[in-house]
Amino acid sequence: MKRTAVIAIGFLTLAACGERPETAAQATSATTPAPAQAGVMTPVVAQMAIAPVASDLARVCRAGLAAIHEQAVDALAVDSLEGGVASLSWPAPVDGGRMRAQCRLEGDRIVWKPLDRPVSEQNRWMIAASDPIVRATVDGDRIIISTMSAELPLATTSFTLPSEQG
Repeated sequence: MKRTAVIAIGFLTLAACGERPETAAQATSATTPAPAQAGVMTPVVAQMAIAPVASDLARVCRAGLAAIHEQAVDALAVDSLEGGVASLSWPAPVDGGRMRAQCRLEGDRIVWKPLDRPVSEQNRWMIAASDPIVRATVDGDRIIISTMSAELPLATTSFTLPSEQG
């Protein structure tokens, strides 16, 4: 029981500071091996970059919210991009309406907020210590979303979304 409490407090502490623990970086690099450099494994995060341009913001937010809400990435529509914030919507799974949320990037962290919760206080940016931390890495058309929280183990999902260049 004490071990569980210590582990939970450790995860909450890591979530509160917004830093990715070394084990999460290693888990991410384990899913996509990096080239060996003198026997040292380099985390994938260091090799990939998220360019905060409008097309990458839209792609990363679509992938991130698809992972968070367990939706097909094609179901999410980007309704607008304004001031570094993407507004997205997707079909509501229960009543056939539309779910809506906003998304922004803080480095490799995806920060989002729901817009349709019945209690207005719940329509807030998901940055509290108790909220899962969602991070993204971009490798060309591939976007890798990693989610971690105190209650759940690290989850990694990969999406292929072509960049919208035109």
